[in-house]
Amino acid sequence: MKEPRGFIRIIQLVLAIFAFATICTSARATIQLSCRGESGATNYTKDLEIEYKYPFRIKNVQVDTPFCMKSTEKSSPFQDISFAPAAEFFCFIGVMSFLLCIGYVIGYILFTGFFATKSTACTVDFVFSAVWALLWFIASCAWADRLTFMGVTMDPSTIIQDLQGVEYCQGSMVLGCSPGTPGNHATLIVSVLFGFLNFLVWVAGLWFLFKETKWHRESSDDLDRFDAPNPAESNTDSSYQSAPGAGTTTY
Repeated sequence: MKEPRGFIRIIQLVLAIFAFATICTSARATIQLSCRGESGATNYTKDLEIEYKYPFRIKNVQVDTPFCMKSTEKSSPFQDISFAPAAEFFCFIGVMSFLLCIGYVIGYILFTGFFATKSTACTVDFVFSAVWALLWFIASCAWADRLTFMGVTMDPSTIIQDLQGVEYCQGSMVLGCSPGTPGNHATLIVSVLFGFLNFLVWVAGLWFLFKETKWHRESSDDLDRFDAPNPAESNTDSSYQSAPGAGTTTY
C-alpha cells in the first residue's frame, strides 16, 4: 500500500489490547474494625478487605458478616450501585477494535488491488473508521465519568457511612469502624488514558483513509484541471508570436 494504513491498524490493534486488558482488573479497599474481646479479653482491631473487580457491580460485592464474629456468612451490605454498563461498553469497544484490526490487516494484505482500484471500498472504510473513532470517544468519556464516581463511592469513609446506615458497624461485638486504605485505581486510570489514545490514533488514521476516497480524488482532479494551461490560449499565443512581421514597425 502507498499509505501506511496497515501499519496504523497494527498500532490500533496493540492499543486496543492495552485498553481492555487494563480495565479487566480489580481493586481492594479496607476498613478497620474495632472489636470487643470475648469473655473480658482485650479489645482488638482487624482489617476488613472489600474487593471489587470488573465489571464493578458493587451491589454484588460480599463481605463476612456479622463483623467481629467467629461464625460469619457472605452478604452484600452495599446499595444497588453498578458501574458495569460503562465498564462493559468500554471493554466491548476494545475487544471489537482488536478483532476489527486483525480483519483489516488481513484484508489489506489479501485484497490490496481491490482497495487500490475500488474507491467505494475506501469510502466505506473511511466512514466506518470515523464512526468507530466516535465510539471510542463516547466509551472513554463514559468510563472516565463512572471511574471518578466509583473512586468516591468506594472510598473507605463513604463505605463506613453505608455500613452504618445498615447498622453493620453497630453490634454487641463491634465497637466501631474507621477508614483504612482506599482501593488502588492506577490501572483503571491507565485504561482511561488508553481509551483516549485509541480515539486519537483512530482519528489520525482517517487522513490516510480519506486520501484514498473518491472525494479526495475528485478534489485533486479539479485542482489539476484548474492548474493545467488552456490549450486554446496556448495556440493563440504561439500563433501571435509566429505571425509574419509580428513585432516589426513598417514606415
